[in-house]
Amino acid sequence: MAASLENRIQEKVKALPPEKQQRVLSMVEEMLSEKEATQSRVAVRPLCEIAEEISSQVPLEEWGEVTRRWCGAAQPLPLWLAEER
Repeated sequence: MAASLENRIQEKVKALPPEKQQRVLSMVEEMLSEKEATQSRVAVRPLCEIAEEISSQVPLEEWGEVTRRWCGAAQPLPLWLAEER
């Protein structure tokens, strides 16, 4: 931001009464938090992409053991997964 613009903003804010200065500060902080929230959402990967990446690292013969540990009993390999491998 150009220094002259910063100075103009500063002069305008100084001319406001304290309660309006507080409103300006709140608005600026809200805009900054919205920007941060938008930036953090961009980095989020879809859950299905993460699950696919993890499942591709498990050898096919170990899927029975994985389901036993998670489900308490042996389950067959899901059909959709068996077809992909």
